[in-house]
Amino acid sequence: MRNRIWCLVVSSGAAAFLLACDQSPAPDRLTELAASHLPTIEGEIVLPGLSSQVEVLRDPWGVPHIFADNLDDLFFAQGFVQAQDRLWQMDMYRRAGQGRLAEILGPDYVRHDQVARLMGYRGPWTDEEFGSYHPEGRQILEAFARGVNAYIESAADRLPVEYTLTGITPLPWTPQASLLRMQTAMPIGNGRSELRLARQVAELGTEEANRRARPNPFRELSVPNGVDLSLIGEEVAEGLAGFQGGAPRPELLEPALWANISFTENLGVRETSPGSNNWVAGPGLNTSGQVILANDPHRGVANPSLRYVVHLDAPGWTAIGATEPVLPGVAIGHNGRVAWGLTIVGTDQSDVYVEEVNPENPREVKWNGNWEPVEVVTDTIMVKGQDPVVVELEYTRHGPIFHRDEANNLAYALRSTMHEPGSTVNDYLSKVGGITKEADKKQISVIRADGSVISKSQKKRNRIAWDNENKWWHADSFMDTRLYPGDTIVVPRKLDRVPWLRTTSTLTQILFQTAIAAGVVLAL
Repeated sequence: MRNRIWCLVVSSGAAAFLLACDQSPAPDRLTELAASHLPTIEGEIVLPGLSSQVEVLRDPWGVPHIFADNLDDLFFAQGFVQAQDRLWQMDMYRRAGQGRLAEILGPDYVRHDQVARLMGYRGPWTDEEFGSYHPEGRQILEAFARGVNAYIESAADRLPVEYTLTGITPLPWTPQASLLRMQTAMPIGNGRSELRLARQVAELGTEEANRRARPNPFRELSVPNGVDLSLIGEEVAEGLAGFQGGAPRPELLEPALWANISFTENLGVRETSPGSNNWVAGPGLNTSGQVILANDPHRGVANPSLRYVVHLDAPGWTAIGATEPVLPGVAIGHNGRVAWGLTIVGTDQSDVYVEEVNPENPREVKWNGNWEPVEVVTDTIMVKGQDPVVVELEYTRHGPIFHRDEANNLAYALRSTMHEPGSTVNDYLSKVGGITKEADKKQISVIRADGSVISKSQKKRNRIAWDNENKWWHADSFMDTRLYPGDTIVVPRKLDRVPWLRTTSTLTQILFQTAIAAGVVLAL
């Protein structure tokens, strides 16, 4: 059955102008070429895959307001619309995260692809993974992927102009493509920090290394027994090097064609301030008499933006705010009753393991006094202009092996929350569905060990919120920043009233390290 997405432009200035162009456009027609590849955002589009009519209203700022009759159509339409606006960005993000850049950028990116594939989440893609984001997580992510692919198929030769300029074909979208762990949980930097601390302990001693590391709150540094830290040189950390950030820049198909074109480059404003934050002003602290949430996740300003603003509306679902182009739902926003935010804090989300290797069999490492096999995954990296590169990716029970010290029969593996189910950015789907459906219940916010701050209505503990009665909903135990995979930072008990924030400096510091430097859920 073929059904319709209605696209109505509120501002006529937002309409796409469809201009014809030759197969090989002249340089002075670059603007026309780009315009001819803009998506259709006014009028009617007939698509397979919908069960009923969907209406998309674009406001004067280009923000899509999506109205659907059911969950499947809502997230199908969100995938379609976000692909209309950001497909190239989504495609490059996906290639970077999955280790598929060498096939469009050449041999310089083989190392990137190898690290991305070694460190990436490889499943299992079970209901534990999909359901960790929302009870209907699989259904939502599959609908979103179908919407993205519907745009790719319907756009045909009017895909974003970048594809015409580079000759690249977009990859079909999958539910797994939305669940890459790149932005907040990629453990490489955290792992290198642990190795750097280990080298400082070997060089300076435990006490001085810990003093320079300045743990906050302060705690004594415990050095594991049986590990010779003097063997950890810079070459070990180099095993985590090679992952390249930033937007990929494929070559143009016909660079000579654009020789006389003057291009400008704006890399955006880089974020250099330390950390991110958000905070809440209670009813007695502002003239509105309402609770106000301010969310400041500290990300660089770029074009295209990291964020994507969208409004979702269907029976039982209402949310407006910012997500990321690859993600369904709304990660930062409100539903008219509850507002929520997220920031990233400097949590310890990874641990480096020094594995003892069997000198008689390098494919075995010791665990609890016994030798156990290393899992080996053979993968093939396609390389533009060259033969494919076959790589062997090795894993112990703790995580991927990123360096081998053959002289000392050691292997270094990285255990990270990135490799555990449910660690994609944040539980954004629970915000769309859980908060919308259970807005009258006491909401919670927690800091996950993957570095992201999330809010979930399914749990009863670790609550941190502020409502219009001027009450601060507190957690059940004292904060512990010594995180290990799966742990959660919680805040102290006895946070009952706003005045505590103004009268207790120690408590204020704790709150800024947890609640204020975290995502806060509040009742509006």
